[in-house]
Amino acid sequence: MSEELDNRKRPGAVFWAMIILAALVAYPLSIGPVASLDKKLGSPEWLETIGTVVYAPAFYSIEHGPKRVSECYDRYITWWTK
Repeated sequence: MSEELDNRKRPGAVFWAMIILAALVAYPLSIGPVASLDKKLGSPEWLETIGTVVYAPAFYSIEHGPKRVSECYDRYITWWTK
């Protein structure tokens, strides 16, 4: 039985590429639901602290990236926090 477990096929490059792709799409899109939660909970300090750390790269791209990026994020976050 242990030979069967050892011979099991491990995730390949395609699997890991899909995981990375999903993370790259999910990460920037997750800022909207988090902003909505922050608004509904009344901006608790613990959530703002976590959000600031987790979304530091996104905030950097919003502030220092092309104006189009910040405009898209502004509209997206506004849509979530209505």
